[in-house]
Amino acid sequence: MVEQVFSAISTDDIGKIKKLIQEYVDMKIEQLLIGTDVLPTQSVTSRHLQILYPDLEYPVAVKVEEYGAAPYKSIGFKELYDRLDKYQYRLLISDEVKIDQMENIVVRTNLDRAAEALAIAEDREIFNAIKANVQHTVSATAAWNSDNADIAKDISNALEWIYEQRRIGSKDPISIIMPPEIMPHLMRFTVGNTNTPLIEYIQDNYDVFNIRFMKSYEVGSDVLVVVNSNKVGVHYRMGSIEVEHKREPAVGDEYILTGRWKTIIFPDNRMIVKISGVKA
Repeated sequence: MVEQVFSAISTDDIGKIKKLIQEYVDMKIEQLLIGTDVLPTQSVTSRHLQILYPDLEYPVAVKVEEYGAAPYKSIGFKELYDRLDKYQYRLLISDEVKIDQMENIVVRTNLDRAAEALAIAEDREIFNAIKANVQHTVSATAAWNSDNADIAKDISNALEWIYEQRRIGSKDPISIIMPPEIMPHLMRFTVGNTNTPLIEYIQDNYDVFNIRFMKSYEVGSDVLVVVNSNKVGVHYRMGSIEVEHKREPAVGDEYILTGRWKTIIFPDNRMIVKISGVKA
């Protein structure tokens, strides 16, 4: 696809260039994003959000006599109003680049950097929203990068609190997101008297635990345990990245890439737990 962008740039077909840049950057962002695997994502067509979300109490079906009827159950809804935040990245393809026939490496590098910058900004917004709505904190028995760590116990304590608070769907995945520098230490801890690393054991039995381990620089120095459910929150995005073009005479072509998104965490969801003290 990048080669198509090069070809389009060489012919100055601005409409084609914008479309190809949009498709390429969208694809790269999807490959880089982590937060959209932690919360459900919904595409919207307006920057204004009007959200209805139901009470979190679970519905209860009742047994009735033959020819009888169950009582009506009215579901209560709450309303939230917000709007998408706007993020931009600007890049310049200079006339000198075209003259020197260096479009290939310059365009590829610029587009990759643009996608990375926008993906980092989107992930940061998602995890900032999650961190701001932590429902409970569990203190680690010891730092996870120390020999005294009991990672299984720490994770169990976090999950126990969640399961005690809410009836979690049997297919709802649970994400455990940690700082990247902590992830390698999980390989040191094994299951029982076996040589199987704890992280490998849980991932190999995903159909039993529905737990996945993830790493992100955006979680800070703690570990987040999050149920991936629309009862927790939703990440809203406005379709594809917008691409605008502006010609700077005798300088080059400027491209402005704009993304709009917003993460909404529903109050009192009781499905987000922080494990603190995981770093020595």
